[in-house]
Amino acid sequence: MAMLQTSNSRINLPKRNVKSLQAWSHGDLSGYTKVDKQRGQVTLSLASNPANSFVEAHLLFDPKVTFANTYRSSERVKAKIQAQEAALAKKANAARKKQRLMHQIGALFLLIVGFGLNVFAVLRLSRRPKNTLFPASLKSAPHNFEIPDLPVATAQALCFFTQPNSYAFSAHLLELEAQGQIAIEPLDVKKGLLKDQPNYLITLVNARLMHAPEEKLLQYLFKLNSKPAFSLKDLQNLSSKKKKRLAKLFEAWSKQAFEQADIKKYQGFAHPAVSLSSAWVATNLCFFIAMMFANHWELLSLLGLVSLGLAGLDFYCYKNHSPYLKEDVAKINQVRGFYTMLDDIGRFDLRELGERILWSEIMPYAVAFKLAPKVAKALYANFSEAELATVLGSYYPLFYHQSFAFATSFNNSFTAAIVTYSSSSTGSSGGFGGSSGGGAF
Repeated sequence: MAMLQTSNSRINLPKRNVKSLQAWSHGDLSGYTKVDKQRGQVTLSLASNPANSFVEAHLLFDPKVTFANTYRSSERVKAKIQAQEAALAKKANAARKKQRLMHQIGALFLLIVGFGLNVFAVLRLSRRPKNTLFPASLKSAPHNFEIPDLPVATAQALCFFTQPNSYAFSAHLLELEAQGQIAIEPLDVKKGLLKDQPNYLITLVNARLMHAPEEKLLQYLFKLNSKPAFSLKDLQNLSSKKKKRLAKLFEAWSKQAFEQADIKKYQGFAHPAVSLSSAWVATNLCFFIAMMFANHWELLSLLGLVSLGLAGLDFYCYKNHSPYLKEDVAKINQVRGFYTMLDDIGRFDLRELGERILWSEIMPYAVAFKLAPKVAKALYANFSEAELATVLGSYYPLFYHQSFAFATSFNNSFTAAIVTYSSSSTGSSGGFGGSSGGGAF
């Protein structure tokens, strides 16, 4: 008898061609015993053998094989051993059969659960009224020359389905400037500012702004100095404590603007794209574990076809039961169409657009969409300096070196002040509604 501590071991007898050689092993039910009489060798194989466990091997052969062994017994044990091992083998085979049956039952259960999860998600979505309306993607939205009837932060959130970032706040300042609530004026470039970027002074004009509950961030900025005004240099010189406070206020402002856009109803697990995708992933996970349980990898192709079929069913169901309301689709398309128009502004003859373009109202949206440099370049290509001063009004002084420098300068200074503490400082584009079909599926 030998005690083995490896997952694959060989026992070599001192002679070859041992016709009487028989062997039995005891251990994990997944083990396998191979007897090679010609080589006088027994190989014990096991998928894995955990620590502090063993495999027991019983070998039966002619005593002449171990001729050097002086220990001899007159007891006749061959028939007894064979009967004993036959009983143990019968017991092991019964246990192995039971284990195989349990694995098959477990695999079948997982297959049913996995399939059921996906079917349940489809049936749940199918109960909704049929709806094939989806917002257009940023690439496919038709040009819209009408300025959205929405605050710039809300427009940015609807366009990209993300929480408004620091560019949205920069645009919000321009929005307030156009309304006569604040004044923005360029200052001389001073040492300490970023190279070739002008400095700006933002001054409070309408005192009622200091009592507006939605403007706590701006109110904090106006309280940085003895008078209600602040410059980009003031943002650079903030202490760590003030930067942290500024970041918290910006985070609150961004979340409030995001909630006003009412996008949450199209995000999260309740969104059909997420629920169907999650169900499909869970289904495939169940299929994979089921194959491991049953150890029937030949089913992989069949289950792969079933998985593809379920994916097709999920997509068909989703496309025919859109979660988007008609009025929301129109609103999102309006914003995205305005974005694509600004993004393609260089292709138009701006003079021919005439009164359809109100540049003083457009620039805040161009800033929020991070398209201000492109729009500024198009303006300089179509208008003279004198004409620009007329069409842009109070925004004209905010241009610098043929670009709308205020957006970049303010955003860089503001972001540098809060980037360590805020998760929404620069933001990103994408998310549900950002691709063709209106959702990530």
